[in-house]
Amino acid sequence: MRVLRIIFLSFFLFSFNIANATLSTIGQKGMLHTIIAGNEGKGMIGIGGYGLYWQSPLDFTTMTTEYKKGIGNYFVTYVPYNFIEAFISQAAGAYQQERPKERNVGVGDTYLGLKFSRKLRSFIHWGIYSSLRMPTGEQDYGSGTGALENDILLTMDLTRYEVTPFMIHFNLGYIMTGEGEPETYEESNGILIRSAVVIPSHIFSPFIEYSTYQATGMEDLAFSESPILLTPGLAFYLPYGLSCQAGVDIPISKVKPYKRRAVASVSWVIPLKELLKPFGARTLFGQVLDKETGLPVGSAKVRIINSDLPPKDTNNETGIFKFKNLSDDFSTIMIEKEGYKKLVKLVEIKKGEEKSYQFRIEQIKEGKVSGRIIDKFSSKPVVASISIIGSDENFQTNPDGRFTISIEEGISELTFTNDEYESYRTTVNIKKGEEEFLLVKMRPIEKRDKLIGIIYFESNKAVINDETEEIFLKAIQYLRENPGVKIEVGGHTDNTGGEHMNLELSRVRAESVREHILSQYGVNPEKIIAKGYGEWIPIDSNDTKKGRHKNRRAEIKIIWVD
Repeated sequence: MRVLRIIFLSFFLFSFNIANATLSTIGQKGMLHTIIAGNEGKGMIGIGGYGLYWQSPLDFTTMTTEYKKGIGNYFVTYVPYNFIEAFISQAAGAYQQERPKERNVGVGDTYLGLKFSRKLRSFIHWGIYSSLRMPTGEQDYGSGTGALENDILLTMDLTRYEVTPFMIHFNLGYIMTGEGEPETYEESNGILIRSAVVIPSHIFSPFIEYSTYQATGMEDLAFSESPILLTPGLAFYLPYGLSCQAGVDIPISKVKPYKRRAVASVSWVIPLKELLKPFGARTLFGQVLDKETGLPVGSAKVRIINSDLPPKDTNNETGIFKFKNLSDDFSTIMIEKEGYKKLVKLVEIKKGEEKSYQFRIEQIKEGKVSGRIIDKFSSKPVVASISIIGSDENFQTNPDGRFTISIEEGISELTFTNDEYESYRTTVNIKKGEEEFLLVKMRPIEKRDKLIGIIYFESNKAVINDETEEIFLKAIQYLRENPGVKIEVGGHTDNTGGEHMNLELSRVRAESVREHILSQYGVNPEKIIAKGYGEWIPIDSNDTKKGRHKNRRAEIKIIWVD
């Protein structure tokens, strides 16, 4: 009994199931005796066991049984395609004999087989089951003869349209042993009839089976004298997909070859790739999408940084790519595509895992600005730093003062700086994919415009005061010492009167100062410029008398010319 307990316990410890599948003697779907037309789907592998335990009939003279026996089948099944399931099974067993008392353990028959199944209608499946039995072990634990079994399978799911709460399974088969004069059922050809009615649920399913084996090679036996069984039982569905079944075979034929018989089955059905995960490689499934539109991006170049794996191009229609055999748990992915910003991202994939990631890349909405920076007066190249207002990026011209930078489309403000030059700021309007050229002329700090003095006027007058001679002398001296400069006289007014009148008055004031300098100091007329600015550039408030007085002025400036 200890050996039998070990065998049955091993069935339960050894078995798991990823789906709520019922079990079969050998296969991913079925009852204890009846095989279901169907399987768990392509790529699924099943590992499990099926066990029988029975006692010989009771001897009423001694009130003992002759023997107690247990036979188990360990099996592996695989579904390479949705309509085919292949299996291999090995029988093993143990028995205890009472007279003389003896215990033995051994290996029995080996089975190989296939099951073909298809959907006939939405609630009906049919199939063909074929298995080859080979007597590879000891006769005590097997049939002692080879056999070929072929069955027609039919499954009707009457719960699908809520017609009844039942599922019905039916098998009709024939076993060929090749024995001419059989002495036992195991040696005889025979007809197999098996059926089951099940009330399915997600936790447990009660069922009852009918099965019989009619030996055609032993014609003197009546139908009722061949083995006929009713098998009530329960199927259980446990966490992690663990499934098991248990039932009791009740003989209803005239011949009762045993006192009692129990039957149990367990199975683990799981995708093969899941089973091999702990031993497998790291696999990355990725999809590259446009960050703005969410659409797939095809022909993007994907690289694994610091890896010997060759780069991949994403699928043109789906944007999908795949990498196998990643070397580390953490991998750095770099994605490049013309017209898009480069994306670098870290992903984590452990050994044996297959992970999916989506990568969203952003379109480059940029144009280019190129140009050259020169000295405003000498036209020599200037090396300067370039910054974009509102951005942390900084750029540098080459030694020839040339530059090319990419800027997002729209209006941007650029600043050019050099310690020896006045800062230069300009605005550019960038269009995507286009390039704009700038010629930047920077003014040396030593040659910046210089205000020499201010001449003030009475309201609505342009008369020059005698006190201004000192300002004129200073401007003339600066002009004579620096041939590259000119004198600018800028006339201004307060806001009294109309704009047109004030503009004309400011011109008159500027011209009167210019004429005074030309007539008094003999300066080349080309060296003096007169401009009227009207009321538009006040230096004080026009709301007060003092402020309006300051605004009625002419400014004498020294300006550097190209």
